[in-house]
Amino acid sequence: MGTQDSGTQFADLLVTPIAAGYHINERDHIALSLPIYVPTGAYNDNRLANPGQNNYTFMPTIAFTHLDGKGGEFSLMGALEFYTRNDAADYRNGDILRLDGLWTHGFGSGWNAGLVVGYIQQISDDQGPTADKLNGYRGRSVGAGRPWAGAASSPMPRPTSARAGSPSSTPRTAPRATASAST
Repeated sequence: MGTQDSGTQFADLLVTPIAAGYHINERDHIALSLPIYVPTGAYNDNRLANPGQNNYTFMPTIAFTHLDGKGGEFSLMGALEFYTRNDAADYRNGDILRLDGLWTHGFGSGWNAGLVVGYIQQISDDQGPTADKLNGYRGRSVGAGRPWAGAASSPMPRPTSARAGSPSSTPRTAPRATASAST
C-alpha cells in the first residue's frame, strides 16, 4: 500500500428510520432523530481512500431551533456517533460527540447572514491492533464559518439552513467524509 490514494465511488447510504419533531410554539421547535449509515459504499481494505467505512454508524440526534420572526434563527444540534467494528480492517472507531450551532440575522427581502460553529470530540478510544499502537487515537475538530442566504428570486444559489428536524442538518463527520488519504 502506498502513502497516497484517491477514488471516486459511492459512499455509505444514510437512512433515518426515526425522526420526530415538536413545535413548542410558532417560533421554537425541537426534533429527535436516529440517522444510521449503512455499509453500502465502496470499501477495499488494501486502499487508503475508501468512501465507505464497512461498518454501521448509529447517530442519535437532538436539535432545537428558535425563529426570531424577522427571518433569522438560532439552532443547536447535538449527536452521539456509535460505530460497529470493521471486520475487514479489525478496527472499531471510538464513539464521537458532535455539537453544531447556527445563528442568522434577517436583513429583509429573504436575505440573512450569520455564524455557524461545530465541535467534534471523540469520547472513547479506537480499538484494534493499529489503534493499540497509537494509544487509542482520539480525534477532535473545531470549525466556524459564515452562512448567508438570499431570496428565492435572487440569481445567487440559496443554501439550506440547518433547521431542527431536517435530515440535511446532520453533517458527515470528518473520518467518514474523506475520499482521499495520505500517510
